[in-house]
Amino acid sequence: MMGSIPLLVLCFSFTLITAMAATASDNNTISGSRPSEISIGALFTFNSTIGRAAKLAIELAVDDVNKNSSVLAGTRLRLFTQDTNCSGFLGTIEALQLIEKNVVAMIGPQSSGIAHVISHAVNELHVPLLTFAATDPTLSPLQYPYLIRTTQSDDFQMKAIADIISNYGWREVIAIFVDDDYGRGGITALEDALAKKRSKISYKASFSPNADTSVLNDLLVKVNLLESRVYVVHVNPDSGLMIFSVAKSLGMMGSGYVWIASDWLASVLDSTVPINPDTTDLIQGAIVLRQHTADSDLKRAFTSRWSNMVQNGTTTSSLNTYALYAYDSVWLLAHALDQFLYEGQKISFSDDPRLHDTNGSSLHLTLLKYFDSGDKLLKQLLLTDFTGVTGHVKFNSDGNLIHPAYDILNILGPVPRRLGFWSNYSSAWFYFSLQLIEKNVVAMIGPQSSGIAHVISHAVNELHVPLLTFAATDPTLSPLQYPYLIRTTQSDDFQMKAIADIISNYGWREVIAIFVDDDYGRGGITALEDALAKKRSKISYKASFSPNADTSVLNDLLVKVNLLESRVYVVHVNPDSGLMIFSVAKSLGMMGSGYVWIASDWLASVLDSTVPINPDTTDLIQGAIVLRQHTADSDLKRAFTSRWSNMVQNGTTTSSLNTYALYAYDSVWLLAHALDQFLYEGQKISFSDDPRLHDTNGSSLHLTLLKYFDSGDKLLKQLLLTDFTGVTGHVKFNSDGNLIHPAYDILNILGPVPRRLGFWSNYSGLSVVAPEVLYGKPPNTSTSSQQLHSVIWPGDTTTIPRGWVFPNNGKSLRIGVPYRTSYKEFVTKDNGPDVVKGYCIDVFKAAVNLLPYPVPYSVILFGDGLKNPNYNDLVEKVYQNYFDAAVGDISIVTNRTRIVDFTQPYIESGLVIVAPVKERTSSPWAFLKPFTIQMWGVTGALFLFVGAVVWILEHRTNTEFRGSPRQQLVTIFWLVLSTIQVYLPWFSFSTMFFAHRYQVGSFAKNYMMEELNIAESRLVSLNNPEAYARALELGPKNGGVAAIVDELPYIELFLSNNCKYTTVGQEFTKSGWGFAFPRDSPLAVDLSTAILTLSENGDLQRIHDKWLARTGCSSQDNEIDSNRLSLSSFWGLFLICGLACLLALIVFFMRIFCQYSKYNSQDNVGSIEPERSFRRPMRLTSIKDLISFVDKKEEEVKCAIKRKSSDKQQQSSQVTNEQFMSPA
Repeated sequence: MMGSIPLLVLCFSFTLITAMAATASDNNTISGSRPSEISIGALFTFNSTIGRAAKLAIELAVDDVNKNSSVLAGTRLRLFTQDTNCSGFLGTIEALQLIEKNVVAMIGPQSSGIAHVISHAVNELHVPLLTFAATDPTLSPLQYPYLIRTTQSDDFQMKAIADIISNYGWREVIAIFVDDDYGRGGITALEDALAKKRSKISYKASFSPNADTSVLNDLLVKVNLLESRVYVVHVNPDSGLMIFSVAKSLGMMGSGYVWIASDWLASVLDSTVPINPDTTDLIQGAIVLRQHTADSDLKRAFTSRWSNMVQNGTTTSSLNTYALYAYDSVWLLAHALDQFLYEGQKISFSDDPRLHDTNGSSLHLTLLKYFDSGDKLLKQLLLTDFTGVTGHVKFNSDGNLIHPAYDILNILGPVPRRLGFWSNYSSAWFYFSLQLIEKNVVAMIGPQSSGIAHVISHAVNELHVPLLTFAATDPTLSPLQYPYLIRTTQSDDFQMKAIADIISNYGWREVIAIFVDDDYGRGGITALEDALAKKRSKISYKASFSPNADTSVLNDLLVKVNLLESRVYVVHVNPDSGLMIFSVAKSLGMMGSGYVWIASDWLASVLDSTVPINPDTTDLIQGAIVLRQHTADSDLKRAFTSRWSNMVQNGTTTSSLNTYALYAYDSVWLLAHALDQFLYEGQKISFSDDPRLHDTNGSSLHLTLLKYFDSGDKLLKQLLLTDFTGVTGHVKFNSDGNLIHPAYDILNILGPVPRRLGFWSNYSGLSVVAPEVLYGKPPNTSTSSQQLHSVIWPGDTTTIPRGWVFPNNGKSLRIGVPYRTSYKEFVTKDNGPDVVKGYCIDVFKAAVNLLPYPVPYSVILFGDGLKNPNYNDLVEKVYQNYFDAAVGDISIVTNRTRIVDFTQPYIESGLVIVAPVKERTSSPWAFLKPFTIQMWGVTGALFLFVGAVVWILEHRTNTEFRGSPRQQLVTIFWLVLSTIQVYLPWFSFSTMFFAHRYQVGSFAKNYMMEELNIAESRLVSLNNPEAYARALELGPKNGGVAAIVDELPYIELFLSNNCKYTTVGQEFTKSGWGFAFPRDSPLAVDLSTAILTLSENGDLQRIHDKWLARTGCSSQDNEIDSNRLSLSSFWGLFLICGLACLLALIVFFMRIFCQYSKYNSQDNVGSIEPERSFRRPMRLTSIKDLISFVDKKEEEVKCAIKRKSSDKQQQSSQVTNEQFMSPA
């Protein structure tokens, strides 16, 4: 929840200006036309990947500027640097000490999080801040006008990544990112960029900036269980490689995985040359982005100079892209200062009458001053245009560098391989928090502003002082990043889920978000985007504005919004200026029928705080839906409400009670309960010095007075464990640090007293029953259980608005219709008032008539009327927004669906083959026609041969092939005939050999070229049905064709008047015809529903019969006169089949003879008496014995051989015993 910021809430500026006053003269002016020296500051983390190189680059740039006589005309730059130590709080302290040097501008910091904090200060001090590495796109010039980004915004980098993902056809990715301003801002930009490419982030895997290997391991194990294998990694350079190390250990760097790293990885690789082989081994195959800097003589000279410094030991850090931007930042400042001084501007500082000291404070606020000409220097910086080592340095109207571009790299060893390129062308709140901490407070309650909470959280994190905020609802205030911040109210994450459920309940697919461009606004809308994605809806446009925007700015914004399609607006702004939006909307006629306005709980707090409500206020917001945090009715709440009413009546207060006041009251009780338990456990309240806080010589900040709370972590733990009942209901925190049972009242504005439509809770969704009643029942979030009371919408109507209008505020749609010259039954020019007519047009008109709203449109013919137009070009016109839709016989094919949306198909289509038929009397022997007599003879012989081979191979093991000779012969013939029956139809179809012909304008040409790989030279176009018939009648021998390929509806219409031809086989593609609309058009969805209705009620068939009714052709009595196949076409196949069978027989009989040999040898040596065996003559094997053996079952043979072998062993043993026992 973002509240108003009074004048004294000057952010951080109190300290900065204190420093400036220390050395200023009495009149606070550095006199003279050009000062001899100008102080500038630099702020970054010295011991970091980016900081080590940037520090040297800035020092080199200052030295080069001071040596160059063409700039600043003798005035020297004096550089002061400070180390931010990777801490938002300590970085702020260092910045304060830096400002004491009377710097006119600062360069840095490299951290987006620290930049967020310092930007508040420089805004108030009017000191430009040039950041060369803070790429977070939420560092908006609307909120931070004195911050100048001298590098590329991550907004462009995420567009590049989205283009890469779209290029490879991936639809879902998983984002792995650090949970801080830099990480969240980048991933939000990626989400927006992916949405425009019809892709999305399926899962967001965030982790704390201080996460260790075990945390990352758990995170990646969870990620690896999900479907997507495309990972986008957006983290800090100094710890990012740890992710790849863990991924490799989990086997996630192998085949099938895709890893895309933002430019943090390129800065790591560029800073360590040569690259460690262990590092490249971790990231093999990854895609990496790097900010592109154009090759130039300046860049080559600077790179060579840096290399020499590395060789002679001046530096150990290699040159990275951020060092180049840091170098150019100094030159940008030098050029701007040169022009600033040339125009006669002076460097001076003035007192701020809003700043004062409080009793007992040691911070000397009266010394705080601001830079008088800071706005002029800022303007000059943004107008500066020069060429630096990074290329052309110039800013556009949005405050971004022109020509953003990135190198796209692939890691394949020590030297990354370049895949290609991407370009866009192809305040006092901080003082007051420190002042409270100076008083040794053990906890703080507040602030109400999410933006202020972001900054104060850095301080309380370092000093271990719990911060209980009752109104900072920004969901990006994460306990991972700010562990000492406790939200004693509901997070906007839940409120946005409630709004998403409302939008889904009424069936709206797209909304427009109107929000204030600060932490509170951006955080809430990001949460809304996530919630809508889960409901298959989306934010079609984000309309942001500065917190200080006036009526004219809001008027321009809403005029632009009113030209868009969506009419559902979600307003998420500050309470103190939010009503101005509704005032402007009413003046523009945007509060009437057809509009939907949904306001987050800021509006409820405004209405609750002003009882009775001003009639003028309610008149502005009639029909709007408003959310209010739900607090359960109880005796405690009624007593407190009564007490408050008495205070209003006796004049103690003039403000009415709102929900945030209830949460503020409970925050004090929460702290009291926690302190009670804290002291009961014997904990002590003590404070210690922080050795990291020190004063520099002459500093007036007295940082040594700031101490940290020794037992702050224990009090924090006790606060999160506290469980009690307050005026807001049950106060208890879950494991995520959020209050349990988040719930909202859903209100409808209908006069002085808002009407409750129902409730939303995280437990059961939308309901007309109070959440506390439902907590005792099983949760039910099914669609049927989601219900609200009826709504009175803007314009005093109960009809649910459809939520969108046509583009350009409802102007007639431009409908493109193909100007056909053939098959005019589908669509053709009409000389009457309708312009066009035909089957497709009647379907379109019938579908439009079913819509619950009028659709104004005008028809524009596409084509010259001499030949059928190219339908791909027609669809391309819709994609280019030349047409608002295309209506006609347009096939739904893959390449078209990539650029437009189609309605539900209204007729089936697909490619078929049509060929001539010869009329003759049907014959029962027609199935014999595919082959010649010779071919049938050879085929029959081969089948008999194969049958015999199969019988020989199978009859010993397969009982189906055994029995009497008659039964076995029947089996062989059955096998032969079944084979012929199965393959005969395929032989019939295979006789068709034809030249490929297609209709002009049909997608058949592309299909045959791209899918069937048929050369274009072999394709011939035909213009009309008459050309079809003529070509088929001539035949292939006379310059005609044997068959034609075209779409089924055209062929059916052709055959209805030409009974000499018929289709052959089945469709070899399946598709349909539909109407084309721009991507995400809601009209396409509604027309699809209408087409389904036409199909169900029979109107679609009646329209079909009207235009496409066929005459009765007895095609079933005709057959194709095809070329018959002879033996010469198949002799190779027969040869292969015969050889295979012969080889199988040879192997089979060799095995049989081997078995028979063993079987016969047992008979020859089976006698017990040796002398008798010699007398027995050898018998030759007869053919009869062999055939009898072959006919035996396999199992019988094996058993017989085994049995005879056993008998032989027994006989041999008996003979041996008899010989042993006989007398000598």
